[in-house]
This record gives sequence, C-alpha cells and structure tokens, in this order.
Amino acid sequence: MRVLEEALQGLGAEDSLLTAKILGGLARALGVTGVQQQARVYAQQAMAMARRLADPRLLANNLEGILYALQGPEHTQQRLAYATEMLQFAEAANAKQPLIDAHYWRVLCLLELGDMPATDAEIDVYARLVEERQLPFELCLVTGFRAMRALMQGRFADSERLAQEGLAIGQRLQTENAAGIFGLQMFTLRREQGRLKELESIVRYFVQQHSVTAAWRPGLALIYSDLGHTEEARAEFEHLARHDFTDLPRDALWMACVTYLVDVCTFLGNRAHAATLYQLLLPYVGRNVVIGNAAACYGALSRYLGALATTLTRWDEAAQHFEDALAMNTRMEAWPWLAHTQYQYATMLLARDQAGDGEKARELLKAALVTARELGMRALEERLTTPEGTA
Repeated sequence: MRVLEEALQGLGAEDSLLTAKILGGLARALGVTGVQQQARVYAQQAMAMARRLADPRLLANNLEGILYALQGPEHTQQRLAYATEMLQFAEAANAKQPLIDAHYWRVLCLLELGDMPATDAEIDVYARLVEERQLPFELCLVTGFRAMRALMQGRFADSERLAQEGLAIGQRLQTENAAGIFGLQMFTLRREQGRLKELESIVRYFVQQHSVTAAWRPGLALIYSDLGHTEEARAEFEHLARHDFTDLPRDALWMACVTYLVDVCTFLGNRAHAATLYQLLLPYVGRNVVIGNAAACYGALSRYLGALATTLTRWDEAAQHFEDALAMNTRMEAWPWLAHTQYQYATMLLARDQAGDGEKARELLKAALVTARELGMRALEERLTTPEGTA
C-alpha cells in the first residue's frame, strides 16, 4: 500500500490511466483491510477519473474499490447499484474478471435484501463463469455459496459436505478466507445440531490468542449462553457492551457480531442493552441476516428485533416483528430460521398471556417441533421438549 501511495504522489494531479488504476488499487486495499473512510476517498477519486477518461474497463475495475469501501448493512442498496453498474461496464468492455466480480457482489447484496430467486440466479451465473475459466479461488467461493444455501434451507448434510469441499480447495490455495468461511459455517451448523460444546475450548483459545478478532468474542459469549453458562456469558457480554457496542467494526462481520449479542442479551434478559441493540438494528428491518461474505445466513432480521422487543416487554412491537419474520422466512424457504421464529414468537405470546395467545403459541410450538425433528435441529428440539418449551 505504501508503494502505491508513493507512486500516486509522483504522478501529480493530471488525469491518466495509471493514476486512476493506482487510486482504484488503493481503494480496494484499504477497503479489504477495514480502513473504510480513507478507502471511500480514494474510491470516489478513482471513479471520477475513470468517468472522465471514459474507459469502460477501467470503470469496471475501479467500481470494485467503492464496493469494498461501502461494506456494512447501511450501504447495501448503494453497493447493489454500483455492482450493477460494474456489471454493465464489464460487459461493454468484455472484461471477464470484473464481470465475474460484479456477479459476486450482486449475490451478496441480493442475499441481504432477501430476494432469493434473484440471488440463486446470480449464484448460477457466477458459478458458470467461474467454472468456464476454472478459477481456483472463485471455485472455493462458489462452493461456499452452495453450502450457505443448503444450510439456510436446513439441508445440513449437504451443507457440511460442501463446506468440507470448499475448505479443501482453500487449503490447496493456502488462503485464510476458506478457513474463515468454513469456521462460520461449522459454528452455525454445530449450534443447530446441539454440538456447540465441541467448539467451546477452541473458540475460547482463539479469543485469548486473537484479542482484536471481531466475531469470535461475540461467538464465545453465544456459546456460553447456549450452554447455560450464565456468569461467563454475562462477563463476555458486558465487556463487549462497555461502549454501547459502538466499537464493533462496521464491516462484513458487524451483523454477525450484533445478532450473536442479541441472542446473548435475550438469554440474560438485559433490558438496558436490549434497548441499545434494538436501536442499532431497527434501521435494517426487512433484511436477511448475512454473516460475513455470505458464509451463512440467519434469516429475517425481524426475528432478532422481535426477541429484543420481547425482552423490553413491548408486546405489540414484538408481535409485529415476529409476524414479519414468519412471512419473510417462509418466502425465503429459510426453514431452520422459521422454526426459531415460531419458537420465539410462542414464548413471547405465553409471556404476554392475552386472549388467544395460549392457543396460537401451542400451534407455533408444534410446528417448530416438527421442523426441528425433521431437520435434525437438536438444540431447538431440546428446548421445545423441556417443560419450559410446553410443546
């Protein structure tokens, strides 16, 4: 990066193909490493210069810089617009790699918006282009997408097989991305299978060795809460909440961190922090929770808002969020997350205890139990078949 900055200083302020390429390269490098604000500055300069030079290939390449610079859920619609523009310029220039990259970014954006037909169509196009050129790294990403979709639909055996295939490709390439994708997918899968105990010591060690790692500390807090380790969960949660969650990096893993913390907050019944988390997530109502670069999806964000509203005893808001989550998860065929929504909605109704709530809760609990048993969601099945689950 320093070499690029020095080269840029030596070129002066004149428009040139080389200057535009260097600006674009700096934007991508800074975006990947999380320096978002400076990345946006370089990306905007790179795009403006490429537009003045009227070079479609250059524009396609430089648009990727702004995509890296605009990570985070607040920029999803902007990213989709830029990715679509990138696709158009790449097609005009017959630029193969930017064309493939544009489809990749469109997958991420459409997935977050919950448009599953469009997402699956983009994955198919992306996969076809990657397979035609036999690009090893991109083949790893394709396999990751397939594993994510299987996991989202509750096809756990298929998901684990595909995740293992993606890891094997990544290990041959010696890329860290593959291990990260695999880790998030196995964390999600083992949690649903009721096997988080297997990961507790590994994640604890990882957190101790990597104190600045974004998603693993919330993941450890989540493991503690799911295993019923109240004091350990509270200690990790309070550490992460000490600045009202404002120091969580606003990157591709931000949503993972916050939604993990919602589940911990719900477990602890912490009303003060529930109010803070609710305000953090409310702007993204209607979204699909995408973890990392589509390593996993956790279904409708409205489910998390419903859980927080329940903790806050804001019953009407909770009911509306859960109804929205039922509809969205059904539409997306996100069957594991539909079952979780049914369970959490039922527990809210039983707590509210208004006329008709008990009957509706029993219907939701029965439906959740059928799905949990069918898909092998052992953790949810256990909660549903304890006296507290009332299924």
